[in-house]
Amino acid sequence: MGKTQRVVVNGQTIGVVRWGQDSDFPWAKGSFEPIDGFEAFERFFKRNPQPHNASGRWLQDEQLAAEGIGADKLLLIGEDEDEPSFIHALVLHDDGRAAWRFGDEPLV
Repeated sequence: MGKTQRVVVNGQTIGVVRWGQDSDFPWAKGSFEPIDGFEAFERFFKRNPQPHNASGRWLQDEQLAAEGIGADKLLLIGEDEDEPSFIHALVLHDDGRAAWRFGDEPLV
């Protein structure tokens, strides 16, 4: 596995993503390990109702925004990085795999 980044939602670290070798722009792929505190945000991960995207639970950024947690509060923070990246999408699979998109600016 490659680099490791903390997944931070609204100032709380909820897990860690580890980059895998099969990452391919624009999607990073690897694994997700939840940590204490994930349970408070687990309800924001829902299965996609579209059959071709049914695999995995997608982070519901619109639901987070409705509860006052904006896109600027969805971060990936690496140990050796000066600036965080903003999460644009995060998909968690039941077997521990994950896929995510990110950028230098939050999605609006």
